[in-house]
Amino acid sequence: MQLLITRKASKELNKIPNKLAKKISEKINQLSTNPYPIHSKKLHNQNNYRLRYGYFRIIYKVNKKEQAITILRIANRNAVYR
Repeated sequence: MQLLITRKASKELNKIPNKLAKKISEKINQLSTNPYPIHSKKLHNQNNYRLRYGYFRIIYKVNKKEQAITILRIANRNAVYR
């Protein structure tokens, strides 16, 4: 599947310290082979999923028709759902 990252998610990833951002990027890249990993969870009343990495959450949307995964947000768990 193709990975797409929104401008907002890209900016949020750039604000995260390098070492942590690399690990999060690895998690995101793994989504292209398996868009529904074991620890991903569908968000209530939305067509989005979340993936946890430490205190950070990766919010993404899977479009099966276009074979694309769009990363919507990457942020601390306190701020990501607002």
